Amino acid sequence: MVKKIVIGLLFVLCVIDVNAQEHKKKELDFIIMIDGDIKLTYALPEIRFKRNGVSETIITNYYPGNLSLEYVDYEKLIEDETVDIYIEFTYYEYIETEQRIYNYEIELKKPWLKDYYNILRVYNLDKKSNKGFVPLNNDKNYTFELSSPSHTFLRIKN
Repeated sequence: MVKKIVIGLLFVLCVIDVNAQEHKKKELDFIIMIDGDIKLTYALPEIRFKRNGVSETIITNYYPGNLSLEYVDYEKLIEDETVDIYIEFTYYEYIETEQRIYNYEIELKKPWLKDYYNILRVYNLDKKSNKGFVPLNNDKNYTFELSSPSHTFLRIKN
């Protein structure tokens, strides 16, 4: 009888452990600043990447200071076969009664994802305070900088 109870408990613990591993999250310390401020009005970021020639998308959860995703998805991002990693998100700005919607697509590098934290600074170039920065390209009227303990990527103002 005791033997059956012990075996039953071991079985339950194994099932719980397997289930817990399926939903293990990777929490990245990640701060997104737009025009010098931490904003709260974002649509959930997505991470788009290519692995073995196939495009994939990961839905993430974000609140200021934390970007979380499934651990299995994080492992895909840091694999050797993964290339072209982008984080995409939408920011909503309200000026009096007008709503402005900004869509961003920022390229991420694998070493950034392995660092202790990242601070992503996005600059909308339609703002007077951000004049002097060069846009990412003709289709994107914004630019970005990234800081972390091991990597810093800064733009030079004209």
